[in-house]
Amino acid sequence: MRFDAKEIVHLIDKRADEWTPASLRRTFLEYGCAVVRGAIPTYQLDWMSEIVARAYQQTNEVHVYDRDLMNFSNGTVSGFELSNTDLLQGLLQAVFVGQNWRRESVTARRIQGVELNHDWQQPLDLHLDCQFHPFQFTVNFWIPFQECGVDAPGLQLVPLSYPSTRCYSGFTGQPLRPPAEKWHLEFFPEGRFELSEVEATFGPDCFLRPQMRPGDLIVSSNWILHGSYRIPTMKAGRTSVEIRFIGETIDVNLAASHPSPCKKSNSGIMNLFQLAGRLVRSPIQSKE
Repeated sequence: MRFDAKEIVHLIDKRADEWTPASLRRTFLEYGCAVVRGAIPTYQLDWMSEIVARAYQQTNEVHVYDRDLMNFSNGTVSGFELSNTDLLQGLLQAVFVGQNWRRESVTARRIQGVELNHDWQQPLDLHLDCQFHPFQFTVNFWIPFQECGVDAPGLQLVPLSYPSTRCYSGFTGQPLRPPAEKWHLEFFPEGRFELSEVEATFGPDCFLRPQMRPGDLIVSSNWILHGSYRIPTMKAGRTSVEIRFIGETIDVNLAASHPSPCKKSNSGIMNLFQLAGRLVRSPIQSKE
């Protein structure tokens, strides 16, 4: 299934005022992601960026979490405030219809540019968040604090519906190799997310690599293949924050969306994971 992501950019990359919760939901479920331009007021983003920078001045950790923001802001800021818009809250209600959902986490990170940034994180390889986080379906809002995708590292995503991505991932709900010491790596075939493997399956043009400005955001989930995008011209580093909301189940209601191309059903997987104790929150959050 080879495809060119540039041919669908006009469908998944729009200004905030061009989206409604319903249209954003349809696009998100069909392509696994969407870009919302001008979603966050710049004054609010500047305020949050300042708090994140202040937090990093007082920690040697790679990430800053919502609990850290609460500590450094005297309990006034968690990071979830950035998602308090009618569009984004409407999207969450539409995606998680029929199940309970809640705030999961806010994670800030700094990705190194080519010229390196002291103690900043290296660009991340292609991955699924559910390799490192719970399997329950999440809605993620990825928000950069400065322009990225040209002079600073951005994101690259393979824009496929989450059932299609899940099929490609080889995920069955059963461990496929010996248990990893941490995370959920044993549920996925080794090497499946290597760049060469992905390009052999979907083609070298399958990646969505949006150029982002402050106030823009990417909607995605824990079931989309993605990673950092950095090329030699990207000398500066990039700071971003990701806001996650999580549901009760591994799936969401796909009514009015394209059905899964999988021949095998994932029904019953949720019970399997509950029995296996795999639906607890991962204590280590290292991927974007």
